Amino acid sequence: MLQPTVVTWILILFGAITMVPLLAVQLIMIINPNGKKTKELIIGKDEDWRDKTHFKSAYALAWADWLFVIPLFLFGIT
Repeated sequence: MLQPTVVTWILILFGAITMVPLLAVQLIMIINPNGKKTKELIIGKDEDWRDKTHFKSAYALAWADWLFVIPLFLFGIT
């Protein structure tokens, strides 16, 4: 088995730093999909969804990540 190197740990740290805020925003999207804070975090300040498809895709992808990706991190890939 290969031993982790410094580069490995740097990549893991970078991945964790970039993924945690994205997962937090997706969780906010799942909890309150039509909320003002959700729109500010995903779209930008004082903006609205371009159309219903824009909203539906963001909502569906948030659910997909939380239903499929998160369990892989929690239980690991064997």
